[in-house]
Amino acid sequence: MQSNFYWLVSITSESAQVSLVSFDPSSSEVKSLGPETAWDPALPDSLIRAVDTSLTTATADYQLPVDSEPDDCAFIIPPPWVGPDGRIFPNLLKNLESLCRELKFHPLGFIGQDDAFVESYQSTDSFPGSYIMLHLLSAHFQLSFVYLGSIKKRVSENFDGDFSVKLLEDTLVKLNFQKALPPKIIIVGKFTNSLVEDINNYNWTGTPGIETFLHLPDVVTVPAPDLQQLFSQTIHRQLSPLGPPKSSESEDEGGPIEPEEPSPTELDSPLPPLTLVEASDLGFSENISKPIIETESNFVEIHHPFFKHHSRYFWLLPLVILILFIPVLPLFIARAEITLSFTPIEFTDVFSLTLDPAASTTSNSLVPVSQKKLTLSVNASVPASGKKEIGEKARGEVTIFNKLDTIQNLNKGLIFSDKLGHKFESTSNLQVPGSTYNLDSGIITLGQVKTSLVAIDIGLESNLNAGTQLSSSNPNFLIKINSNFSGGTKELVAVVSSEDRSRLLATARQELSIKAKNQIQAESAPGLTIFDSTAFFDSQKTDYNREIGEVADTLTLNLFSQVSFLFVNPSDKSKITSYFLQNNPKLSGLDPNSLTLNLTFVPKDLTSTKSSGVLTITGKGTPKIDIITLRHLLAFKSENEIQKIVSTLPSFYNYSVKNNLKFINLFNRLPRNPDFITIITKN
Repeated sequence: MQSNFYWLVSITSESAQVSLVSFDPSSSEVKSLGPETAWDPALPDSLIRAVDTSLTTATADYQLPVDSEPDDCAFIIPPPWVGPDGRIFPNLLKNLESLCRELKFHPLGFIGQDDAFVESYQSTDSFPGSYIMLHLLSAHFQLSFVYLGSIKKRVSENFDGDFSVKLLEDTLVKLNFQKALPPKIIIVGKFTNSLVEDINNYNWTGTPGIETFLHLPDVVTVPAPDLQQLFSQTIHRQLSPLGPPKSSESEDEGGPIEPEEPSPTELDSPLPPLTLVEASDLGFSENISKPIIETESNFVEIHHPFFKHHSRYFWLLPLVILILFIPVLPLFIARAEITLSFTPIEFTDVFSLTLDPAASTTSNSLVPVSQKKLTLSVNASVPASGKKEIGEKARGEVTIFNKLDTIQNLNKGLIFSDKLGHKFESTSNLQVPGSTYNLDSGIITLGQVKTSLVAIDIGLESNLNAGTQLSSSNPNFLIKINSNFSGGTKELVAVVSSEDRSRLLATARQELSIKAKNQIQAESAPGLTIFDSTAFFDSQKTDYNREIGEVADTLTLNLFSQVSFLFVNPSDKSKITSYFLQNNPKLSGLDPNSLTLNLTFVPKDLTSTKSSGVLTITGKGTPKIDIITLRHLLAFKSENEIQKIVSTLPSFYNYSVKNNLKFINLFNRLPRNPDFITIITKN
């Protein structure tokens, strides 16, 4: 090992993570931990990019000088990568060979993830530990049964959706262990607190016919930093008995031979084939898998003819070489950042289908979604627009005179009127005596009776003065008002109309729609796609404060309704887009990390349980670029050469270069070392 550090590269089937580890004979320690970066097994080059990204962050976090960056690395790999013969399968080994070649790694060796964990995990007692080790990934898990410090069985499976305790129990049953399993479960990888709580609360001993543990198991979680530290301890145990491996270069002649800088022709030529070496030669003991291969570097000595010279001027030769080399020295130490700007490649696909919360699988006409219901209420009011006259009727006393000599019976409600047409009615049944005649004196005495009248209509105009004569339909009666009629009033007031109720209901429903939209938007979360166009109002209830025709200045309504809407969570969105875009030719040429997808839905038939309509999937992203190859192509290139190279990239429209050394712009060239070139792509 040529420095006090080495890279610990942990690889899973979906991500890679690089740690910077310090090493000395007595201990090792993880100094910096890079991010866990995704890679796609279908794209081998993505593993190189993932490791390079995580390594760059780990270097920056620790602020390790460039000249101190280690070349040595140790690999932690998934157990399924290793065959029965203890060697990595050839197709997977090729990925690691490319990785070492591109990043100029010197491999120390490899070991399976669970082997590396078991070797360094310390049991609480003096005996070798027995437990179940569960390594969780996004859609895959690895279960290792460890008994007395030795891995007895392994199970590796994929799963859909969220990992469940029931799946863990079914997997443990498949182990078919003759005895009860050790009551301890160690969880590493992508686990959640809710999953740990579910495992703790699961009834492991109450299922008839299934026997896994004799009592509830202890559940232990190991965070990523602690897991990397355990891996480094395993590597230390493998290396420390032999001490740090020495450089392969010969030191018998006064130190290691420094290779000459290869010419551009040598850089373009293929590297020598990689060879397998024994584990003990790389510092690993034989109880782990065979070490990974490492790259041989054969530098051929080149003989040049000496020019004729005078010995007394020979001492000037180093000074001349130094003077010639100084101008180009910055090109070997400078770093450059190239930002490539691309016009986003966009696409749109439209599908006619039904969104149904009851559906379980996606098809061409049916998409499973989730549904949520909210209970909302709004209060609205409008001024009453109807008009109505209200008031009191005039009342007073009259005397009715009977011209006839016979008694007259008058029924209640008999109508009387004045000369102006104001009408009044009697309030009771009447009997009017007949008139009497005195022939001796020639005097006629009219029969009379007093009674009360009330006006037919409201208003002041019915307040008649005393002495006013009234008439009836019977000319045999004379009517005279005894005292002033009073009490007649009239005024114009507002009342509730049917138009008011219709207008208020429309206003309340509009306010309810706005409130529902705001409430639905408040339910949004990162990654959640809400189809607010599917909002369905059901079970509406209205409560008015006044009826139609009732006197009121303002009409108020309380409107209650249940609102349901449809949405998809991130995992369902990924399944939906993968299903409908699997045949889209544009996706194969886009960088998956730059891809953004949006779903919109326009309903044509909307009910409280499902919605039929048009689903539109829009997306955009930048073209897929081989960053590693592009860095090699751009190394030591001038501005014109850079323009020619990047202009061949699809959808490219502009670029900019930023150097860490300002004066390097005078050379009009990029750094000589491709590793000193950082490429950033953006829309």
